[in-house]
Amino acid sequence: MRMQGRDFNLKNGTTVRVRTVRPSEAAKVLKLMSKVYHKNDLLELNPTEVEEIKKRQIRKQIKDYEKSKRQIMLGVYFEDKLIGYCIVARVSENEKQSHRATLSIAITEEFRGTGLGASLMKLSFDFASKVAYEQFETTVLDGNTPAFILCTEYGFKAMCRFPRAYKNMKGAYQDSILLIKYLNNYEI
Repeated sequence: MRMQGRDFNLKNGTTVRVRTVRPSEAAKVLKLMSKVYHKNDLLELNPTEVEEIKKRQIRKQIKDYEKSKRQIMLGVYFEDKLIGYCIVARVSENEKQSHRATLSIAITEEFRGTGLGASLMKLSFDFASKVAYEQFETTVLDGNTPAFILCTEYGFKAMCRFPRAYKNMKGAYQDSILLIKYLNNYEI
């Protein structure tokens, strides 16, 4: 799905533009991913895994989001530079799971703590309600406190912990926490 651009004013006075990522921007997405995942053990991919992702894979993924009526990849731009993204995607192709969506947000370090994550959360909730999703799911690695706090501030509840779900670059295991937010006022 596509979305027209919207401007957001951040806490630090900076104005950013949020709009649908275009397939021609696959290289920008890879550059952003490299920057976000660089030396960061609190995310689900190692930097070497990001380096192995091909531009054509990203381009295809972006095209798939564009064609979909219920999925979207939004990019956050500052002075035409991609500084973050937000992905709302279905959990599965199966009809029985069509009410569930995943939420992924990535922001470069220099723009964290500016309210951008909160703006993307609100935007994703608006999108999800328009396309009839009933719940969001996301996972956060144990120790990624800023992401965990952001999710819980916006109504996500920790549902379960997957022990030793990830093994970081140093060989240490990390738990993963599944968080869910019900969008139709269902209480846990």
